[in-house]
Amino acid sequence: MRAITILAGIILLGLISDTAISEDWVYKWVDAEGVTYYGSRPPAWANAEITSVKVRRTEAQAVQKRLDREGDMRAAVDTRKQQEADSAAEEQQWNEDVATQRAANCKTAQDRLNAYNTAHRLYRELEDGERDYLDDDQTDTARADAHQLVDEWCDNS
Repeated sequence: MRAITILAGIILLGLISDTAISEDWVYKWVDAEGVTYYGSRPPAWANAEITSVKVRRTEAQAVQKRLDREGDMRAAVDTRKQQEADSAAEEQQWNEDVATQRAANCKTAQDRLNAYNTAHRLYRELEDGERDYLDDDQTDTARADAHQLVDEWCDNS
C-alpha cells in the first residue's frame, strides 16, 4: 500500500511539473547570410545541431486575467480621453459665450459713447419721469465713464 502511495505521488508530481515547465528538443541552424533559425525539422542543406529549449506552458486563467486588466486599462484610457474631449468642448463653448457677451457689451458701450458725444445735453431720468439735466462737469464725467467702458469691453487683449 505504501508503495502505491509513493508511486501515485511520483506520477502526480510528474504531471504537475509537466504542466508548468517542460524541456523540448529543437534544431538550430544558420543560413548563408548568418541568420539563426530554430525548428523541429532542419532543411537538408543545413548543418543543424540539436539543442534543448525549456518550455513553460501558459495558464489560461493567468492569460485571461492579464487580458481583462489590459481591457480595463484601455477602457479607462478611453474614458479619460472622452472626459478630456468633453472638457475641451465645454471650455471652448464657454470661451465663445464670453466672446459673444464681450462683443455685445462693447457694442452697447460704443453706442452709449457715440450718443453722449453727439448729444448737446445729457440727462438722467428721475423716478417721477422728470429729467435732471447734467451740468458741464457731470457731462464730462459721464463721457469719460462711457469712454472707459469702451476701453474695458472693446479691449482686444
